[in-house]
Formats: sequence, C-alpha cells, structure tokens
Amino acid sequence: MSLIQSFLRIWPYIWRHRRQMFLSFLFAGFAALLWGTNLSIVYPVVSLMLDQRDIPTMVQDEIH
Repeated sequence: MSLIQSFLRIWPYIWRHRRQMFLSFLFAGFAALLWGTNLSIVYPVVSLMLDQRDIPTMVQDEIH
C-alpha cells in the first residue's frame, strides 16, 4: 500500500480532529520559534565565556 493510499484511508479520522491538529502545529511552531530565539540570544554570551574574553575586547575585535 502506498503512502497516499494510507493517508486517504485515515483522512476521515484526521478531518474530525482538524482543529486540534492545527492548534498542535501552531503551538509547535511557536515553541520552535522561542527555542531558536533563545539559542540565538545565548550564543554570543556563551562564546564570550568560552573564549575568556571581556566585552570591550570583543567589541574592539568586531570593529577591526
């Protein structure tokens, strides 16, 4: 049985719960957005700590 045939067989069961599925996908996307934002904010701080540099030195390096 192909993937499309399997999907068509379960479609009536999925369609009944379309609102819950839509909300699940929406909140999963929101959680992924928050996770990505968190990582992008924390990365510069962690890289500073691992390189054992201070902020003025980092800014000076970024300028040059």
